[in-house]
Amino acid sequence: LLGGKENTCTVTGTSDTRVTCMLRYSDAAKLSVVIESIYGMSNVPATLFDYVLSVDSEATPVVETGIFGGKTASVIGGGFLPNSFVTVCGQTSDILSNDQGAISFVVPACKEDVCTSDVTECDITVTNNDTSSAVVDNAIRYSRAGTPQITDISPDNAGTGGGKKITIRGMHFGDDKRAVKVLFDGVNCGISTVTDQEITCLTCEKTNLANKDGVRVLINGSVAANPNKMVMVYKDLWSSKYSWGGGEPPVGGDLVVIERGQILMLDVKTPQLKALVIRGGSLVFDDNQDVELHTEYVIVVEGGSIHIGSEENPFQHNALIMMYGHRQSKELPLYGAKTIAVRNGTVEMHGKKVVPTWTRLAVTASPGSTSITIERETNWKVGDQLVIASTSFSPSENEKVKIK
Repeated sequence: LLGGKENTCTVTGTSDTRVTCMLRYSDAAKLSVVIESIYGMSNVPATLFDYVLSVDSEATPVVETGIFGGKTASVIGGGFLPNSFVTVCGQTSDILSNDQGAISFVVPACKEDVCTSDVTECDITVTNNDTSSAVVDNAIRYSRAGTPQITDISPDNAGTGGGKKITIRGMHFGDDKRAVKVLFDGVNCGISTVTDQEITCLTCEKTNLANKDGVRVLINGSVAANPNKMVMVYKDLWSSKYSWGGGEPPVGGDLVVIERGQILMLDVKTPQLKALVIRGGSLVFDDNQDVELHTEYVIVVEGGSIHIGSEENPFQHNALIMMYGHRQSKELPLYGAKTIAVRNGTVEMHGKKVVPTWTRLAVTASPGSTSITIERETNWKVGDQLVIASTSFSPSENEKVKIK
């Protein structure tokens, strides 16, 4: 009996003065040794046997991977504890399984200051909580030259209902469909075709809206590099019935709620809603056409957001938010009526740059004139609205006109 447990050491030979047994895998520890025979039990207190942490370098396979890791590897040995951890070149690995005789783990990405050459060999180090450790030399081999790399993802968005074709371009993808796996926010994308420079796949339904793991492309278990931080974002179209559980889009008077994790793309002119509540989700105005949001209230809370263009990519079409209300409209506490209320949220609006935002008349505009001459060149276009200020400084004499 080792540590008071039966069948932990299988007897392989005996003599009058010696017992030989084969020890099964066990946690590293000092184990009590008691021999039981037909004549009774051996001495008490028992002799102690020190079972130490060890690794088997010959049985542990060498794993080759790209510099971003991602492959599954294992280390063979004994004396592993439930909370043993594994490092590769100083980087902690995610443990997949630990059955005392073998630990399976995910090879971590190699740090830039470590993988400075085309091929870098790293040790596997297993450490127990008592700080004892064991090392397998050069068991992980990182290769920079063969690292898969993503250069483009098109299109960069898809609905959560799935079924959209996505094309990923890059290098070192190989040509074996069975070796390729694509995940968007943790959701598998079914592989259609694979060449060394292009992968096509069909998105699957996304049910866990909170999962934001981003893009992961694995080739034979190695994670593809994504140096340009290409993305594929799940966005549901307002006009699609799949964004509303298979039902029709909202109608006039509806209360619409966008929950945490959902990104809803406004691609239509909405009817007049009672209220739009963005509770942790996002409303993005689609820049493929003119769009309009009509509602009595907009409430953005719990990290929710509204995006009309961005600083890097200003909105190129016309976006309108029309608020409705009257003197008897119910007021929200702190915010009032006919309002865009934001608490722990974000509203950003970026339109096309207007140059200049103001200028002076170069020639006096006579009453009834249908054209004016100004001092500066502009990028104003047909349909833009102008305000011509009063020369008498009376605001009631300001004129609002549209360029035709």
